[in-house]
Amino acid sequence: MADAGERAGARVLLLVNAASGQGLDDATRAHLRERTPDRLRGTELVVIDEPEFARLRERARTELERGAAAVVVSGGDGMVSLGVDLVAGTPVPLGILPTGSGNDCARAAGIPVARRRWREALDRLLRALEHPDAYVRRVDALRVRCGGRERWVANSVNFGFDAVVNARANELRLPGTLRYLAAIVQETGRFEAREFALRLDDGPEERLATTLVCAANGGSIGGGVRIAPGADLADGRVEVVTVAALPKIGFLALFPTAMLGLHVHLPQVRIRRAVRLAVTGPAELPVFADGEPIGAGGFELEVVPGAWRLLHG
Repeated sequence: MADAGERAGARVLLLVNAASGQGLDDATRAHLRERTPDRLRGTELVVIDEPEFARLRERARTELERGAAAVVVSGGDGMVSLGVDLVAGTPVPLGILPTGSGNDCARAAGIPVARRRWREALDRLLRALEHPDAYVRRVDALRVRCGGRERWVANSVNFGFDAVVNARANELRLPGTLRYLAAIVQETGRFEAREFALRLDDGPEERLATTLVCAANGGSIGGGVRIAPGADLADGRVEVVTVAALPKIGFLALFPTAMLGLHVHLPQVRIRRAVRLAVTGPAELPVFADGEPIGAGGFELEVVPGAWRLLHG
């Protein structure tokens, strides 16, 4: 059987969110024109470079329906989430070029940031596509129901203080983790523990006063905050992190401590593993998934083992 790079008429979709500042410049476009025929031996590379995320998703779905040997996304966790939502449950592999501000899903998958070596990283993915049996592996995804919609999530679902921080961080023009830490400082003192109801797998419903609930498929959020250092993208489980009430100084220390994975020793932090999770909380609190808002008031999820195929260079 011919591999992905040799199939007649095979197509690779390259998705770029131009609004994120990672649009294709003239040099990169020229590089693609010059190098792609050698790398893919005649396979068509379809570049979808859109500033509007909704339009990018729409065009990508349309192109994927026409057939593709692989999808490659350039950007941060939001772009990875888009890619996983496109390919989960299909045989089409997804390649990741981590050029965003957070890159937590790529970090969990062991993929180095590619901001300054964008073209070299793309070349490696295209070469890997010639040998998919060696460079493709199965990865879990979270099937999440929130806000009246079901979607696939790659890295994490955040509800409570961490989601409020994420919303604030999205408004700040600061790099990576610094933006997240600045948002923590701004929101600390405004947020108090609230009552949440959780059900893990087939266990009883638990009611507890907590500041946040994070369902982590990968180990970090916020560009390197190691909220669940034991998480594994391919173990069939999600790490459920809850944090009880903390004084203001405790909030300020929690996330910097979590960057080293040391928060797990705090008595207010509890981490459990589950396949299914249902959470309800205050209706006004936002729910974020992979750094993007998806609803409010609660969510349900299920881990689907091996839901998508990761192409690595």
